[in-house]
Amino acid sequence: QSGSKIIEHMHDDREHGAGRQLLGVLRDKGRLNAMVCVARWYGGINLGPRRKLLYGNAAKDVLELH
Repeated sequence: QSGSKIIEHMHDDREHGAGRQLLGVLRDKGRLNAMVCVARWYGGINLGPRRKLLYGNAAKDVLELH
């Protein structure tokens, strides 16, 4: 937050929609001055469309801890 203006940024790194999903979690939780980064290594299993749900769940889990 800069004064009364909120500055947001997201980056998907070619995981279309993942950054938007994580930014949505931060908004839903009302978090300011926070960053969430989820990393995934491909281990031979395609996650398909549910990968965005998994990213969001990972972000929610870590925000509940802090």
